Amino acid sequence: MFGTIRRHQTWLWVIISTLTVISFVIFGPTNQKLGDALSKRSNLGTINGRPITVSDYSAAEHEVYIGYFFRNNYQWPDKDASAAKANFNIKRETLLRLMLIEKQRELGVQISTEAIAEVARQQHVLGELSLDQFEERVLKPEKLNAGDFERFLRHELGMQQLVSVAGLSGKLVTPQEAETLYRNEHQDLSTAMAFFPASNYTAKVTFTPEGLADFYNKRAAFYRIPDQRRVDYVKYDVTNYLAQAKAEAGTNLEAIVNANYMVKGSTNFYHDAKTPEEAKAKVAEDYLHELAMIQARKAAGALADELDRTEPKRAAGLEELAKTKGLTVKTTAPFDAKEGPDLNVLPSFTHAAFSLTTNEPFSGAIRAEDGVYVLALKETIPSTIPPLKDIQAKVEEDYRLAAAAQMARQAGANFEGMVTNGLAQGKTFKAIADEAKVKAEELPPFSLSTSSLPAEIDERVNFNSLKNLAFMTPVGKASPFIPTEDGGFVLYVKSQSPVNEAKLKDEMPKYLEYLRQVRQNEAFNQWFGKQVQQDAPFYQVLQESMEGSKTSAAQGKKS
Repeated sequence: MFGTIRRHQTWLWVIISTLTVISFVIFGPTNQKLGDALSKRSNLGTINGRPITVSDYSAAEHEVYIGYFFRNNYQWPDKDASAAKANFNIKRETLLRLMLIEKQRELGVQISTEAIAEVARQQHVLGELSLDQFEERVLKPEKLNAGDFERFLRHELGMQQLVSVAGLSGKLVTPQEAETLYRNEHQDLSTAMAFFPASNYTAKVTFTPEGLADFYNKRAAFYRIPDQRRVDYVKYDVTNYLAQAKAEAGTNLEAIVNANYMVKGSTNFYHDAKTPEEAKAKVAEDYLHELAMIQARKAAGALADELDRTEPKRAAGLEELAKTKGLTVKTTAPFDAKEGPDLNVLPSFTHAAFSLTTNEPFSGAIRAEDGVYVLALKETIPSTIPPLKDIQAKVEEDYRLAAAAQMARQAGANFEGMVTNGLAQGKTFKAIADEAKVKAEELPPFSLSTSSLPAEIDERVNFNSLKNLAFMTPVGKASPFIPTEDGGFVLYVKSQSPVNEAKLKDEMPKYLEYLRQVRQNEAFNQWFGKQVQQDAPFYQVLQESMEGSKTSAAQGKKS
């Protein structure tokens, strides 16, 4: 199914990607908790002076879930560990979608059911599945239904019309303007770089005990150890429930695998599966794993419920209860809220651990990659700054690196002056570098459209910054010395190559189409950003909703 969707949904990708850009342009990235906390408030704010109802919010939230599913390799946001890393914010996306839906209503954009069905049929949106099959196998397990999906498609098509109208000015890109931009973006520069890494100078660094102490005292705050937690935990390992899961599936396993294979079992979905048989084996593995996780969660939930009923609640209660049930209790090493414990767990584990208190020392069932945990607060370790004697090796290393970086920057600044004088005297950059006993390495040719350089260069300097510097430096000239975190560099621009005319002619039609789409999206984003900000009450609710949530996106639930 998903391989077919991936091939036939250009209309869908355009809108989804546009909405993603909108979110970041207006508000910037955030890291919020998925959830229905906002929808449970009695006052959700207004749009165009009309109150946002709980049903309106819930319906839009469901549409956002479906959009995420199509946009992110058919993963649901509350099951996708990458959602938090991608700064997915369900509240922000839901409120923005409500505003986009309101603009469709305001401007009289109406999409008929027949139009939705025709587009879905022509674009093969559901692949090999009927709507009933898609509802039963994909939507219902997530507490969604065909009505949510139809409404999602209706609004996606309506948003496409909004983009077409509000972004119309962006489509007015002439072939001549596109060619000029193409030439600017595809002219290769030949450059050389003299890099001054701190590592070249660490052997020259010396220090006295007094100097080291002074360095530590000035940077003591950098060595502060944040608040830490230790927790006791019982783990219900998923492998302990696989046999039970297989027995539960029984003779129906093959039929279940075949049915699930139609939904997500193609080799296009499982990229490392070379044959349908291998893909089905992975479907079976995933199905049994999920079934076993359900059993593990039930067992963990029962333990957590029993703990919650104990009075008085004491952290030691976990160990006492576990002993009566023959369960093993383990204790984590100290960990902070940023790094988390040295376990194969999700951010929800750390969040739960730091939510425990002496009055509420037990967690619920916390799902991880390979099992389910129940936690009890063991120890809270306050933040502290360790004395120099306890971290002397670390301080010495930092001192050497800081001093070496300073030496590297001084050497780079001296070399900048030599380059300026040498080029004025007609010397080549290489000759100047050789005379100064500095290694000058030629970089691979790159243009404004180049996305990266070899890893060994990217590791030393940010390529986008390097690229911007290169195109601001005249041919035959060198840049000033540019400091970096561990040294710095001087960049010399040797020459600029003309555009490959045959390649320009071949790529120009697609480039013009791409440029018009980008400009259209930019124009639409500007229009929509103004619409949001002009509705001051709505904008305030939007900002408040983001400021009020501080936890991971992957931990939430749909309303």
